[in-house]
Amino acid sequence: MNNNDSSNLIKSPQFLLSIVSKIETMISRELSDGEDDLVIACIKKVPINIYDSHSTNELMDIIANTVLSELQFSHCQVNEVDTHELLKKNLGTTVGDPEESDCRVKDTTQNAEVNIDSFLGTSDVASLVKKINEPNSSVNTAYFMLDTRYRILENDGTTYFKWGHINNLVRSQGTFNSVGNVRDIISIKLCQFRMPRVESADTPYKRISILIHELCSQSFVAHEERRYHFLGNFDDHNPAPGWVEVDPGENCGGEFKFNKPLTHLDMITISLASPLEPVVFDPDRACGVITSYANPTVIEFPSNHNLLNNDIVYISQYTSVNPSMDGNILRNINISKGLVATVTTPKEITIPIDTSSFKFTLTGLVSPTVASPTLNGVGTDFIGELHTGDKIIITDGADNPSFIVKSIQSNTVLTLTTPYNGVAGAGLTVEKNNTISDIISVYFGSKRIFFTLEATYLSS
Repeated sequence: MNNNDSSNLIKSPQFLLSIVSKIETMISRELSDGEDDLVIACIKKVPINIYDSHSTNELMDIIANTVLSELQFSHCQVNEVDTHELLKKNLGTTVGDPEESDCRVKDTTQNAEVNIDSFLGTSDVASLVKKINEPNSSVNTAYFMLDTRYRILENDGTTYFKWGHINNLVRSQGTFNSVGNVRDIISIKLCQFRMPRVESADTPYKRISILIHELCSQSFVAHEERRYHFLGNFDDHNPAPGWVEVDPGENCGGEFKFNKPLTHLDMITISLASPLEPVVFDPDRACGVITSYANPTVIEFPSNHNLLNNDIVYISQYTSVNPSMDGNILRNINISKGLVATVTTPKEITIPIDTSSFKFTLTGLVSPTVASPTLNGVGTDFIGELHTGDKIIITDGADNPSFIVKSIQSNTVLTLTTPYNGVAGAGLTVEKNNTISDIISVYFGSKRIFFTLEATYLSS
């Protein structure tokens, strides 16, 4: 066999599949994943010069007999396979030890080595078989980051998390992203992740099962009506209080292989169990009420927030009536890295933001005139305390109407965007109130989970 022939043989996926088929015929059953790995190990060990001195059928017999010998000897305990020694028995001294001559000879005109990765970029026989059935496709990998902060907000985040897939870089609440059309998925791998330590997860079994609901038809089937795709070990030695590491890698390598490729994956819904009883988390966000616009700002929740001192909380899209003038405060409230919370009561926290300029009683008194946009004050500091676009509320004892400042002429005279339509009077107090609402949405960073998925798929 010349150099080109041996190179083509090495790169031919049919060569590997022929060997697998031959072995399966010899043992009258299909090879397991571990036994597939043994075939790969044998092919990796065959020097390139052996391909030049044996026919294809001879090579298939040598590799098949080597694998069969190992299967009979150790029942395919792959971690203990010495394919090097087994090949020596079938090939002779052409496969040498370090002290023997180096027989992994590279051809001077064809610098090729036997490497299973050359089989269309996959090192897995099952994936290769799927690849052969899709001759116009290639095997690719996509990575998904599922962040529970950005889940679909259809529930309280206690029993499941859901995201929709977007195949571009436009990110929004409720989505996970990839670039390009990810379809015909043949396997998904889940990486190690950190989750909040909750009572329903902290059981003596120290196992966490993870289910992707949309893929339930292809999954492990357990008792108690539980299905799952990944089983993670519960690491009890995490230095971070309130958290636990879950490592699926020790169970099937953290990978689930599908019998039939998934044509598409538009949505991912994840739930956890320990390993069969559902894991129930604390709510990961809540709407609070700002009860004090001060430094620090005080937020009260309707129920126990289950936060600890120095937990990170996130606020986003909070705005005011006059965002152009309140920009610095708004940027600090909505800062992407979050804010350190201080717990004052089981239902109340403070955040280190000074919001006192949002809402306060102005200095001095005013005497508005009905149907006039001009507001006159006595002892007021309009220039120092107000800006164009601010909202003010005039306390007239009745409706307490609100107005927007159009312009400021002096510390004692300003103009409203609309004429005063309240109760006529003198010596009335005025409140600046740039808040749109006292209600504020807060996400609890101590409940945040990042799931990282690696999807292997076929593409044209």
